[in-house]
Amino acid sequence: MAAKTDPAKLARQARNLIEEFNRVVLDDAKDLSAPAVSDAVQALKSLVDRLPEGPSHPASALFLMGGR
Repeated sequence: MAAKTDPAKLARQARNLIEEFNRVVLDDAKDLSAPAVSDAVQALKSLVDRLPEGPSHPASALFLMGGR
């Protein structure tokens, strides 16, 4: 059986990638093309659209286990 991935580890990895994204965008802002900015914005929009999924599932699992 494969080991389960630690949700906190995934959240830290996501945080680190967002920090890296911020550095890249801020360092290269004037050199980014309009299509590159558009692609980045669309990817971030997709990320934000998925954010409610993550927090709602662990909360549901805790509720079902009796925690609040």
